[in-house]
Amino acid sequence: MTVVVYGPLSRPDTDCIGSRVHTARPGRRNRGWVSVSLDIGDAISNGVDSVTDRNGLVLFGVFAAFGLVNTVVGQSLLTAYFEFLRGSFESMPPGTGMGGSPFPFAPGSQPTPLALPLPLSVSALLVFVLAVLSEALRIVGIRVVASDERETIPAAATERLGRTTLTAVLAAIVVNVAVGIGTVALLLPGLFLAVSFYFVRPAIALEGVGVVDALSRAWELASGNRVDLFLLLVLVWFVSLLASIPSTVVTLVSPLAGSLVGVVVNAAVLVFGIAVATDAFLQIRDAEESGVGAVSADSEFFEESEDL
Repeated sequence: MTVVVYGPLSRPDTDCIGSRVHTARPGRRNRGWVSVSLDIGDAISNGVDSVTDRNGLVLFGVFAAFGLVNTVVGQSLLTAYFEFLRGSFESMPPGTGMGGSPFPFAPGSQPTPLALPLPLSVSALLVFVLAVLSEALRIVGIRVVASDERETIPAAATERLGRTTLTAVLAAIVVNVAVGIGTVALLLPGLFLAVSFYFVRPAIALEGVGVVDALSRAWELASGNRVDLFLLLVLVWFVSLLASIPSTVVTLVSPLAGSLVGVVVNAAVLVFGIAVATDAFLQIRDAEESGVGAVSADSEFFEESEDL
């Protein structure tokens, strides 16, 4: 049996269901009431809705532009790295290791049509900068998706962005290391940790917690929901896998066109993934916090920001 819990909301545009109220939000799941269990279909459906509404399209455009820059820099780094390897390889004295042998990778063997002739150090620095910027954009994306606002980007989406981004970067390092070690040691621990820490970034973006508290909060929300979260992750992964097919096929014909198609597809998949994770986070958090004195999960951050 699915237990449905109703809680009061702070928004004025409400109508009544029995003795409780809920907020009507056209085109999206009503967050005024929540189920104690994760509704995977709801999360996927709202993920699709978030890609197609106006704010979702704005996010898509931003991530597509960022993805293009990221692809150019990534391909430039790969090209510079192979040039570095080739120089090191050819400078080895004959008879020393592979010295005197031709470099095993011919120029242009790697599909990098968007690469720029950047030094290896510059490319590496830009990759680091873009990784940090990527976290900032994801934080903004989570807040935009969680907002009640569907037509304009809320100003609160960029509140305390520098500090929040730094926290997200540090948390991402911790999670990636933990999941990596768990995966190398044995696949199942890695999957378990990936599911357990699925909500680290939404917790940081919407609740403003630090690294340790974000890890603890994500673990807490995942407890009792790990099977559903694992299935949700598999579905998101499967969608991203299907979405990658067009760019892979196009790359066989034209690496340049394939890179551009990949940028567009990856941006759409990224917005979809952010929306799905955010919706799942809000579902579970709403269920946990619903009751007397509870507030709408998707407005809490924004109401708090207005009081600052």
